[in-house]
Amino acid sequence: MSGTGTRLAGQRQNFTSQKLRVELTTALSELALASGGVVSVLEENGIKGTMGSDDLCPVALWLGARVNAEVHVGIRHVRARQGQHSAEVPTPGEISDFVAQFDAGHCPQLVSPFHPGARQDG
Repeated sequence: MSGTGTRLAGQRQNFTSQKLRVELTTALSELALASGGVVSVLEENGIKGTMGSDDLCPVALWLGARVNAEVHVGIRHVRARQGQHSAEVPTPGEISDFVAQFDAGHCPQLVSPFHPGARQDG
């Protein structure tokens, strides 16, 4: 009986991790394919973040709100964790390009003044 319970618990976790993976992939596709581009979506939603941070960059913050998870965005992969459930998916090219541009300082309007690394005028 306990073996069956363990197997079922594992299946529930896989189902939830699979659901998280689908939600993450869907949100990434939506952002990557947005008609105005990644920057436009982030600006329209008032999302600002920290340069050089995989969990506080604007994309991670936007995705985290969309999938209700802790999100880390890298050039190659995006990882999400929701409680005990996690998912990792490839980073779409449009998102990788944005991350590289953002981290290089080419999107100052998306840098939060409240996060380390933010440029301060004056």
